[in-house]
Amino acid sequence: MKIGDILSIEPTLEATSGLGTVGPIPARVIYIHPAGRYYTVEFRSPITGYNWREAFWPKLEPQPKNWRGQPHFKAVGAAV
Repeated sequence: MKIGDILSIEPTLEATSGLGTVGPIPARVIYIHPAGRYYTVEFRSPITGYNWREAFWPKLEPQPKNWRGQPHFKAVGAAV
């Protein structure tokens, strides 16, 4: 994922979008945290024409246990 990519995501701010529960709609990636901890997308409501932004956590995948023997998680495709 890169800044400017168009994703198909279901918005969580249903009340402010005016969409209700419609399903995934196109959203443009506008920010990605440098360590890949979260990303921000911008939606455009097809009903009202207003833009709004939401932050999402990337999908996590289990990683091998650390030196203490505890499992930890890392974002899929994260650089760190």
